[in-house]
This record gives sequence, C-alpha cells and structure tokens, in this order.
Amino acid sequence: MASARQVAKLVAVCSSISSGAVRTLLGRTMTTRQGLDVVPDLLRLVCESITAQSTPDEETLQRISAVLCRLILRYGTLRRSIEALASGRRRHPLISADKAHAWMQVMSVTPSAVEATLQRQSALRVSVTKWAETQGARLDVRLSAFESWMEGPLPGSDDEDEFPILAEAASETERMTPSPRPAPEPAETIEPTEPAAAPQEPAAPAPVQQDGSALTYEGEETPDITQVRALLASHKRPGRDAGELSPTAEQREAIERLRTSSDAYGRAVAAVASRDFVRAEAFLDALTGRVETGALHTLRGDRLYLEERYDESVHHYREAAHEHWEPAQLTDLALALLHAVRGSREDACREAVDLLRDALAKHPPGSPGAAYAELMYASAMPYSPDMQRGEALRESVERLQSAADQFEEHGDMRAWAEARYQLGNVWQEMPTGDRRINIERAIACYEQSLKHLTREAAPEAWASVQNAAGHACERLPTGNRGLNLERAIACFSAALTVRTKDNSPVHWARLQNNIGNVWVQFPGGDRKQNIERAIAYQQAALDVWSAHNRRGDWATTQSNLGNAWALLPCEDEERERNVRRAISCYKAALEVRTRTNSPLEWATTQNNLGSALLQLPAGKKGVNVKDAIAAYESALEVRTKQAYPVEWAKTQANLGNAYLKLPYDKQDNLAEAVAYYDAALEIFSSERFPAQHRVISARRREARGMLSDIER
Repeated sequence: MASARQVAKLVAVCSSISSGAVRTLLGRTMTTRQGLDVVPDLLRLVCESITAQSTPDEETLQRISAVLCRLILRYGTLRRSIEALASGRRRHPLISADKAHAWMQVMSVTPSAVEATLQRQSALRVSVTKWAETQGARLDVRLSAFESWMEGPLPGSDDEDEFPILAEAASETERMTPSPRPAPEPAETIEPTEPAAAPQEPAAPAPVQQDGSALTYEGEETPDITQVRALLASHKRPGRDAGELSPTAEQREAIERLRTSSDAYGRAVAAVASRDFVRAEAFLDALTGRVETGALHTLRGDRLYLEERYDESVHHYREAAHEHWEPAQLTDLALALLHAVRGSREDACREAVDLLRDALAKHPPGSPGAAYAELMYASAMPYSPDMQRGEALRESVERLQSAADQFEEHGDMRAWAEARYQLGNVWQEMPTGDRRINIERAIACYEQSLKHLTREAAPEAWASVQNAAGHACERLPTGNRGLNLERAIACFSAALTVRTKDNSPVHWARLQNNIGNVWVQFPGGDRKQNIERAIAYQQAALDVWSAHNRRGDWATTQSNLGNAWALLPCEDEERERNVRRAISCYKAALEVRTRTNSPLEWATTQNNLGSALLQLPAGKKGVNVKDAIAAYESALEVRTKQAYPVEWAKTQANLGNAYLKLPYDKQDNLAEAVAYYDAALEIFSSERFPAQHRVISARRREARGMLSDIER
C-alpha cells in the first residue's frame, strides 16, 4: 500500500509538471527526455479524476489531456492550470470544476498536510492511492527521475544573445510608456468548436496622469511606498475583517503623494490602499512584466484581500511566497488562509499556523520583527486544529503578553494596543477558569487598548475594539444584565459612528446584526417590542448581504433571525407560525453552513434548529421531538466536551429537554433525560454558571420526580 510520504511526493510532482516538460515530450526542445516517462501516466491520472463523466472513454481522456497540455503551456505548471479550472477562469464541458477544485486543494497545501487534505476528498483519495499502488516499488524511482530532470542541466549557453527577444524586451522596458488598456477578456471557455462571443466588461481607466502624460515604471521602493506597503501588511490579523484599514496621518499623506506620482508602481500601491480597485487593476495589469514578480503578486494579493476575496488572494500570496520564502510573504499567505472559504477549513488553518510558526523562527529573538511575528502566531493559535482548544488559548495568552512586553520595550505603543486587543479576544473565548473573570479581563484589555487607539488617530482600529468590547459586555455572566447589555449597545453604536452604511456597508450590516442580537436578550421594557426591534435590525442586515452576495454573513443573520422569531412572544397559531419561520431561517442558514466549511457555526445552527423543533407540538409518534434529537446529536459531532465544553453542556441540557418531552416509553426516556441533565451539570456548576445551574437542576428534579412516580 502506498505510504503517506509517497502520495505527498506524487502530488508534489504532479504540481510541478511544467510547460518545459510538455514541450520536451512534444519534441520542441533539445532537453533530454530521460526522467519524463512518468509524466503521461500522471496526466492520465489527473484526466481520469477531473472528468465530468463517471466512466470516460479513451477519446474523452485524450481530449481532456489535450486541454490540460494547452493550459500547462499557457500557465506554466499543472498546478496553476488546475487552479484556473477550479476557479472557473477556464472551463470545458468534459471537465468538472468541483473535481478540479479537489486537486487544487491537495496541490495547495504543504506536503505534511496532503494526507489530511485527501481524507476530505474521498473520490480523489481513492484515485490517487489506487494509481500509486499499481506502480509498486517503481513509484519512488519514477518520481525521483522526474525531480532529477527538473534539476538537470539546461541545453545551450547562458549568453544573452541566444535570446534576442529577452534582450529586446529588457531595453524596451526602459523606454516603455503605457498604451490604453483594452477591456478585460471574459473567462475563456476551451471547447472543440468556437465558443460564442461573451459580452465584454467596460475597460478600466488607462494608467495615465491627469494631464494625459505617460507614467514611468520605476518599480523602486521609495519611502512613501514603504510606508503604504507597511500599512497594507500591518492591517491583516486573524479574525479581523479585511476592511479595517486604519492609516496613520503620515501614511495618509504618503498615499496622497503617491496618488499623483509619475511612478505607476507607486500609483498602484496608493490605489490599493485607497480601495480604488478598478484603477488598481488597471495599474497592476500595466505593470505585469515590468515589476518584480513577487512584489506584483503581493500587491495583487493585497488588492483582493481588501475586497475580502480571500481565496483569490491565497493564490497570489502563494505565488509571492514561492518567489521569496520570507516572513512577510509567509505571514500574508497564512492570514489569507485563515479567512479562506473554499476547501477544508481545518487544512487551511493547519497550514496557516505552520506558516506563522516558520515566520517567527526566521526573526532574531528580541527584534521588533520577532515581536510582530509573535503577535501574529499567538493570534492564530486558537485556530489550530492540532491543539486542544483550552491549551491553545492559554499558550496564546502567554505569547500575546510576551509580544506586548516587547512592543512596550521598543516604545511602539500602537502595536502594544493591538496586542492588548488580541489578548482581549482570546480571554473572551477562554473555555476554562472563571467565566466572569475571563470576560472582565477581556474588557480591561479593550479599555487599555483604547487609550492608544483613538477614534481620531485610528478610526477603524478604534471601531474594531468597540465592536469587540460590545461582544464582551454582552457575554458578561454576572452583574446587572440590563446594564451589561446597555453597555454592549453603546459600544456597537459607537462603532457605527465610523462604519456607516454608505462608507462601509458590510461592517455596518454586521453591527446591525450585533445590536439585533442584544435586543433579543434584553431583559427590560416590553419583551415583544425588544424582539421586534431585533428582527428589524437583522432584516436590515439581510438586505445588505443579499445586495453584496455575502453568503456567509447572510447565513449568520438568517440563524440570528431564526433565534428572534423563535423567541417572539405570542399565542397559539401565531406562535406556531413564528416557530416555523424560525425553522425556515435555520434551514436556510444550513444551506450555506456545512459540516465541512463552517463546523462550529453548522453545529450551533443544528442546536438551534433542534430547540425550535422542540417548540412545535410533538406530532404523531413524537416526530418533531425525534427530529430535534437528531439535530442535537448532529451538533455534538462538533460540540465535543474537550473542544467546546460550554456548548457541549448546552446541547446535553437540550437533549434532556427533548427526552423529557418524548410521548412514549416514558420510563426509559425520563432516565435518559436525567442522564443528559447530569452531564450538563458537570460543566454548569453553581459557582461558574449559577443561572444555568439553577434552571437545569430544576429540570432534573422534575424528571426525577416523574420517574419516581412511574417506578412507584
């Protein structure tokens, strides 16, 4: 049976099949073919595993092979060709984009993550391992032979006059001025016959100065460019939204100077930082081939990251990292992976944490760069799938405190404030220790952060901290509940003074959603009126998500809207109508939230769906109660006691409620209910969770009393 190492090597070789290898096999180069005999077999393996047909014939495979070879000649490698197919930039009726996406996921991770990624791509795993097993002992030899070919001697000499086109291009670059940019071509469809013409997009403005004169292509790192690129790098954080770009006064001045610069590279940097994406795209296209490739990929990644197109930014950051395996490139790629949507979330997070660990190791201990790398690594640790959650968060706290101390030593108080903000975020999520103390520590961290991140100097960063503080006040388990929630609304409302619907619709909608969630919980005033306010806030957010095609955010708000409909007080038929509205909202959310791409959110929605089903009449043979139990049990696939003890306990208590309500086999069901309540109380102790402890204890006494009556 093929080992994990062999499979990882097989994937690496597939990824690196190059245009040079294809051209050599076609007889178009003088390079030796020795070592390339594995390439046709590997291409056949890929063709068989990306075809849209279940049982392709030989003609179909040959046609797909021809398409792949043409793409490799265009894009340079098989990996980049597969990315083009997976993203939809290239399409073919015989090729499945979903199957190509599976290959892209496997080709995009580090060798150590290949096996885990294949486990989530079952069809591809079967194809790859079966092919590897048929190779037997020759597999390593054939793969190594290709690797040796890649590293082998180049034919000819290194004299520049052998390549007159390159020499001509080099001299041309010095005097080149940009010509007007044509409208971007639509994604090409590769088909055997000529495809119908697709409508073209309007052309982006050509990269010329306001007076109509041509721009230069110096590509030099001026002080202004350095400042703005530092801004583009420093705003990225695990868990932080892409739009939270908060330049200092000096950086804003640098952006304005670059906007009127004669250097096209500087103008491109300024356009990205100004979120002028159409103009940025025009400059970036014009710079292709005239600016160092890694820098251009980084800037394209930044442009896509700011637009929250994280999966596309991963591609460009990965290309930049291939050019320069340095801390900055590793960090960019890692942070984009933490936000990525496609593929396995677990694999992306694992690779991101590994990359940030590598970036930290590249800095001299005690240097400012090491402090920043420590901040990044510590902030990402809670996302690690390979550490127990409590352990990861505790180590994150230690490292964030260490980073804050280093920033203070270096006199960088803005970075210190950032470290305190991230530390507050970790304390909010800490699953162990006293819940009240953890949340109070989080609030204290936010208050310290706001001393150096002011609304005037750093409005977006200030709004981020206000938003986080609102969540902390909302979660505070002790004290006056009404006052805590009033503080939460005040924090969210403060953030809305920066994030308006006009200048930041996505962030505005998230704050609408947050305020709606607080009104659902608000204990004072008219209960029905409070929840109706919540529904209005959440529906306002839904309008934005629909307009901007934000499926993930749309699902979040659908789930929250379901909570509001389920809690809206009313009677009889109206009550059942509202509960069914809640169920519809949860089911809508689950169309987007899957077990694979959003496991925790999926589990939360399953739990809430179960609770809504439990509010309906039991139905014939308790069908609604059975459906509720099934939803709770699904939630427990993710909400384990080890990883999410509080959430696990809530679902245990909910299962107790469900078994208490089952209309048949009462003795057995009551015994099950007591067992589930006992399990929940292992976490909901009277010291840490007094309110939950009282409610669950009362339910357990009720179940025990009913059970005693039956037994007597």
